[in-house]
Amino acid sequence: AFVPRATHDFPTLHHDEWFPEKIGEIIGRTEEWCDILSLAPPDGKFLTAFQNGLKTVVQNADTFGGRITIRIMFGNIVGMPVNCDAVIKSLTKDLPADADKKIRLWVGSWRKDVSWNHAKIIAVDGKYLWTGGHNFWDAHYLQKNAVNDLSLELEGPVASDAHYFANAQWGYIVKKQSTGWGKFVDKHIPDSLDVPRRARVTVSDWPAASTAEFPPYYKKKK
Repeated sequence: AFVPRATHDFPTLHHDEWFPEKIGEIIGRTEEWCDILSLAPPDGKFLTAFQNGLKTVVQNADTFGGRITIRIMFGNIVGMPVNCDAVIKSLTKDLPADADKKIRLWVGSWRKDVSWNHAKIIAVDGKYLWTGGHNFWDAHYLQKNAVNDLSLELEGPVASDAHYFANAQWGYIVKKQSTGWGKFVDKHIPDSLDVPRRARVTVSDWPAASTAEFPPYYKKKK
């Protein structure tokens, strides 16, 4: 039956907490490679879900052998700079002590004129894909007056296409950061500083002592 908006009850508290828990579970499936793309960093329960997902990856890493690659990409909007160093710090602060030997993590952001990453993707091992419209924002999706949005989960070869899409975005970061301006100026400007230039890229890696400046490109196993 139709319920007028004026008389419709707000969703009960904790109405969609299953959603960030699901996000964490998908990340936690990673055996070799995980790509995450979103407009902006996660907060609230979504941040907790990311942290829990990474803990699961680290705990299971010995089962699969080799270091696991995790690439996380955000948009870099004028007025909303992404502090990649701070994101890495928040994601890794409670990981097991040996996590630096089990995963390699990169966090990047970019814009070019009025374009920036706006994709919402979690792709895992070329097998699992989550994509759609949801940002990872607690206040917008988990509390009162929640935003209506749609996302879906898929399995199969389509997940590899998402990894290749992420490759293209990382390729732009590598290209811009490898220019003279990128090497000698942009690279040394704090990520958190809003730089009013047409193009801006930032990238951070973890652990810094044993990880290259830029992540490798995904390539599907034959």
